[in-house]
Amino acid sequence: MTTSYAGGVEQQDAVELGPVQGRSCQTGVLYVFPLSDPPTTDEAIANAKNTHGDISFIADISIDDETQWGIGYSVKCVVVRATAYR
Repeated sequence: MTTSYAGGVEQQDAVELGPVQGRSCQTGVLYVFPLSDPPTTDEAIANAKNTHGDISFIADISIDDETQWGIGYSVKCVVVRATAYR
C-alpha cells in the first residue's frame, strides 16, 4: 500500500521510529532513452515505508525530484523523505 494515511491510528499510541527515505529512479541512456519505467511518487513512498519492517505509517512527508548527470547517461529520481511511526 502506498498511502501514508493510517485512518486515525496516528493520533493514538504512535511511536516515532525516526527519519526514512525512499527513492524511485529511472536511468536514461544518452540522456533521452529510458531503461525502465518512469519514477513515481507511489513507488518512492512504498520504498520509504519498507525501510523498516514495523512501520505503520509515515508523516511529515517531503517529495523532491533529483537528476544525476553522468557521461552518456542520466538518472532521474523521485525522493520521499518522511518520519516513520509504529
